[in-house]
Amino acid sequence: MNKKFIYISLILYFFSLNHSIAFYSVGNNSHSGDYLIANISINVNDYDTSLKFLKKIHGIDPYKQQTLEKLIFIETMNGDLSSANKYAEKILQLECVKNLYKRCQNDIEFQAKLVNGVHALSNKNPDDASNNFNNLSLKNLTQINFTRILDAWTWANKRDFNKSIKIIDSINSNDYQFITIFHKALIYDFVDEPELAEVYFDQSLVLNNEIYIINLYLSFLDRNNKIDKKKQIIEKYLSGYDQDFIQRLTKYNPQRIINNELDGISVALFNTHELLSGINDNQRFFVINLASTISDRFIENKFVLADTFISLSDYETALKIFKSIPADNYLAEITALKIVNIYSMSGDNQKAKNYLLNNDLLKNSFQGLMTLGNLFRYDSEWDTAIDTYMSAIEKKKNDSGFNLWDAYYKLGISYERKKDWKKAEEYLLKALHFSSFQPDVLNYLGYTYLDLDITHKFEDARKMLEEAVKQKPDDAYILDSMAWYYFKIGNFRDSLQLFEYAILIDPSDPTINDHYGDVLWKVGKFSQARYQWQKALDFNEDESISKRIKKKLILGI
Repeated sequence: MNKKFIYISLILYFFSLNHSIAFYSVGNNSHSGDYLIANISINVNDYDTSLKFLKKIHGIDPYKQQTLEKLIFIETMNGDLSSANKYAEKILQLECVKNLYKRCQNDIEFQAKLVNGVHALSNKNPDDASNNFNNLSLKNLTQINFTRILDAWTWANKRDFNKSIKIIDSINSNDYQFITIFHKALIYDFVDEPELAEVYFDQSLVLNNEIYIINLYLSFLDRNNKIDKKKQIIEKYLSGYDQDFIQRLTKYNPQRIINNELDGISVALFNTHELLSGINDNQRFFVINLASTISDRFIENKFVLADTFISLSDYETALKIFKSIPADNYLAEITALKIVNIYSMSGDNQKAKNYLLNNDLLKNSFQGLMTLGNLFRYDSEWDTAIDTYMSAIEKKKNDSGFNLWDAYYKLGISYERKKDWKKAEEYLLKALHFSSFQPDVLNYLGYTYLDLDITHKFEDARKMLEEAVKQKPDDAYILDSMAWYYFKIGNFRDSLQLFEYAILIDPSDPTINDHYGDVLWKVGKFSQARYQWQKALDFNEDESISKRIKKKLILGI
């Protein structure tokens, strides 16, 4: 469906809801139609169209709060900090900002002063930046501590690291314990105090050993020729990671990632966006958006921003951001996998396959081969999927520390779908050999024993399914399998009870509805059974299954 059609449909919908207001707006030339289109455009992630109409509205009413709020967001997202700052300055002229007894909506003062401060720094005006950071209208402790970190970086820029560290030390918050220590490490490194930087890097890793922190520390150790310390960090924190990934991460990297105060602030914004979760998600989105705009060096910002657009189903923008991430960093493989997944989620599996097969990194990696195997499996290309999973396993079969359960699980599924049950069982049992309590494997194997009426395996199925339920008690598919076991042995009372719970969790799954109908029929609830079968038929897309359900609707079981 094209965007133009979406706009027209939505406009007609809104008009039908409130035609009197629409008529009044047109008659009075209030530009509400432009604002409506701008809103619709931003909601369907068409930022260019939204920007066009917002600028048109802004020309008529330059101090309209809602318009300024959207303009500052879009211009920040477009990487145009100067234009974003222009609108930020107009926000700061609003009555709700200047009047202490009023309050603007959606924290736009916070966003405006944040942009204003960052823009001042980018133009080498640290005093103006500090003034903005220290005069924000703060509503919670997270914002207060966040702005102190930003202010600390303005003083680091002025080479007054004592003042910078003093500001950080004024933060007293458990949420910020790691962030304060981590930014001490970054600031001491920035002002060329390597001994102090190393102390705080070590303390940071005790509190948080995420990969981006390790990456920054390894870069620091490379620059300071601390080879032995680098080996210690690798042995201590990277022992469980894939060897190919470790090699990319630990390659000699003498480049300083934090070259200026904006780089430091971009890391602070990255640290803070997670703490804003549940406080203000719009602000959180804005913060990571700004972080990505002000510095290209800390690529994690771009990665998180792209992921955010995926969650909004804006695959086009996410794809654009992922493709802008340099290919010579430790995130190269996962970035490429994200691009493959975007193509797949967009409904173009062939494009996903082509991209993967032409990517030198992915086509030769375990995870790349697994993803390719999944794509073939989704398209019911069982033989090709099997060959691809086998190639993935071959990559890691001599790696004693690598868990291959998922590869054998997917291989088993492919053989089962190919109707080669002997091979399917072999590889599903291999999956359990590597990880004996994986609930999805237990469920798949146990249910298949039931579905194929392998009666001498029913007791094994029961044990597997009971363990799977124990692991995932609210999983509708696993509950369905357990209920199906009771159905198969004639225990309709327990079967019915479990199906009633499963259907509450997932009322639209065709298999659960079909099975639920079967047990209802067995206990004499014929009309209810037919109702569930009809639901199963409505949700089902497999013609052979539909044919079987239609027969039951007529004849019962």
